[in-house]
Amino acid sequence: GVVTKFRRRDYATAILHDFLEIARAQGVSPVLLTGREDNVGSITITERYGGVLESIAVDDDGVPFRRYWVP
Repeated sequence: GVVTKFRRRDYATAILHDFLEIARAQGVSPVLLTGREDNVGSITITERYGGVLESIAVDDDGVPFRRYWVP
């Protein structure tokens, strides 16, 4: 996550980029990413990195979230 006052500065994009590089270097691919259904920023970044929507589920509190596989 990115602290509210630092959002919309591409930090989440950089974090995801670095995370995916580390995961791939360790032989992990594809990677499962999840995010709340109402988090437009997370959805946008995940899809920009090739995330393929697997499903929309609901957590124990009744909050919908998306499950993406990123190659």
